[in-house]
Amino acid sequence: MSSGGHPILRATVRYEGTTMTFCNRSVALGLGVVLLGWLHRAAAVDLQDTLLLSQPAVSQTHIAFIYDEDVWIADRDGSHSRRLTTAPGPEARPRFSPDGGSIAFSANYDGNVDVYLMPVDGGSPKRLTWHGGDDWMETFGPGDKIIFSSQSDVRSAAEIHLFETDSRGSHPTRLPIPLGNDASVSPDGARVAYTIMPPTGFQSLTHWKGYRGGSAARIAIMSFADLAVQPVPQPAGRSNDLNPMWVGARLYFNSDRAGEFNLFSFDPVSGEVRQLTHFTDFPVLNPTAGGGVIIFEQAGRLHLMDPATGSLTTLHIATNSDLRETRPRRVSGLDYVRHVAPSPGLERVAVEFRGEIVTVPADKGTPENITRSPGANDRDPALLATSTSRAVQDFIATSSGRPTNGSSRSWTTRIPCSSSALRRARCGRLPPIASSRTSLLSPTTGHPTPAGWPTRKTAMV
Repeated sequence: MSSGGHPILRATVRYEGTTMTFCNRSVALGLGVVLLGWLHRAAAVDLQDTLLLSQPAVSQTHIAFIYDEDVWIADRDGSHSRRLTTAPGPEARPRFSPDGGSIAFSANYDGNVDVYLMPVDGGSPKRLTWHGGDDWMETFGPGDKIIFSSQSDVRSAAEIHLFETDSRGSHPTRLPIPLGNDASVSPDGARVAYTIMPPTGFQSLTHWKGYRGGSAARIAIMSFADLAVQPVPQPAGRSNDLNPMWVGARLYFNSDRAGEFNLFSFDPVSGEVRQLTHFTDFPVLNPTAGGGVIIFEQAGRLHLMDPATGSLTTLHIATNSDLRETRPRRVSGLDYVRHVAPSPGLERVAVEFRGEIVTVPADKGTPENITRSPGANDRDPALLATSTSRAVQDFIATSSGRPTNGSSRSWTTRIPCSSSALRRARCGRLPPIASSRTSLLSPTTGHPTPAGWPTRKTAMV
């Protein structure tokens, strides 16, 4: 609601049977101003040698990758990069056509994730899939075929199927594979290699390693002629084999069978499996093949590998993104409010809002961002009954980030909340107090609890 043209934020907090309603006109705008106006201080991107470029693809003349949730393209040596798409939603999985003249990818232009096709020189993307499920670009097939994965016809989140369409966007046909995605078609178009793993397993691999259970990822090769299937052999204790790709008659793939994810190759004729890379610090991610080479992510950079010689080339790519997500902007909304801590007199409340601790008055006044730490996640505010004065009330908060001494652990900090104290302390940047970690944690909720308060949960409704 609004009054006099000013937005009003109403929040009701219940604690120990007491109900208080906060109604403050400046909160909706004020929270955004005091918080995200500091984001530009945290931005430090080298636009001449940009890191964290992801999901690469390669052709004879170009590479493509995802950055700033858009598709970018560059010369094969990493020079002359430019943004190819500007859809409101994120794009993913760019793949070059066999002749290198087109690029297909998944994007959300029209409210749904579908497969699109566009020339490498740019232009309006052509939508190829139209049904309601998310469609993920996989690979180009024989002739004019395009293969994608989708859950549009499944009854369980553990299932996913491979489908085939063409550059005209014809009605898709499901491939005769019971469970599979992450596919690659051989250069002669006779076989398709794919990964067998539930979609939830792929998602889990981004959070933990070393899984050896029954859903461990494995790769199979199917012949289009007779539907015969040849599995890629695994060690006795299983492994996670992902990202199959063809270079000539040999299949290359990503695997954690030797510990960290590295590149391996498989000869379908002899059955030989050979390890190609030996990284131990960071995993190989999202490798794809094209133009006789393999491109992949590792340690934040893109690398090219020549399978014929085993040589590796690290690419240094300059981007010219406007980094719009790092620009200061106004935000509002109760969706981001967490862990409410009211004062004993119910005249003020501390809230966790988008990684900052903000105190909000019940009636008059303005919100105060008392942490202002864009490089850390401040959470779990709790009021300390350190004074009987309403003007001098302290809060504690737990923070996860990187403090000035270089550590990256969580710590508990005592923060003054009066306006005069805030000015003296430069917005609450006081040294951590180690004793607060154990002495002020609630045994029932695990959250910091003010001294003398009952250990009951405070909730915002």
